[in-house]
Amino acid sequence: MHVMNFSRRHFFLGLLGLAALGFGAWCLYGLWAIHGIESPDYAVLSSADAYEVRQYDSMILATTTVSGDLESSGNVGFLRLATYIFGGNTLHQEIAMTSPVSIEQASNHRDKAESVLSESETGGEVYKVSFILPSQYTMDLLPLPTDSNVRVEAVTARTIAVLSFSGFADETTVAEKMTELADDLERDGLVVKGAMSLAQYNPPYTPWFMRQNEIWAQVLLTR
Repeated sequence: MHVMNFSRRHFFLGLLGLAALGFGAWCLYGLWAIHGIESPDYAVLSSADAYEVRQYDSMILATTTVSGDLESSGNVGFLRLATYIFGGNTLHQEIAMTSPVSIEQASNHRDKAESVLSESETGGEVYKVSFILPSQYTMDLLPLPTDSNVRVEAVTARTIAVLSFSGFADETTVAEKMTELADDLERDGLVVKGAMSLAQYNPPYTPWFMRQNEIWAQVLLTR
């Protein structure tokens, strides 16, 4: 009996040890996956309880338009854009991955967006998925995408209100966070220009508590 209890105790301790090692490896992956990845520089103009206002310089985006729900559109858009930066371009050149990946609902521009949707995409909302390209590039130096659904565009300097949150960015959570930011900005007298976007900094297999997400809203400083 004592031998059996001893064996069981060691068995469960071994399982706990393996689980701890696995969890530690998972966390290390979360740190390793974003190490050395470029993110755009910004200056913080002001901070509130739930958000801050940042000034971003001009940047270049690789972008695509997808129809579906938030998750499926993000996955399809990510794969298209990843194909472009991993060599699916006119120079067969690899372009470094950056963060964040952004996605915004573009249904209010549906007529324009439908012209760049693939024939297989029908129904659902229309989302614009974008990668920020490395700061070393100019429009003249970037290779063009070979996929007609991917385009490269320059974006001028912008003032962006940012609400940060961790965890999974599911559709319900994103909608709640966008509403929260919109209410705070209205209360503080800031005018939102265009659609809000979800910015995600981590790859899919990052532990939920290590995920960095942001809601971006371009704002006009009226005071």
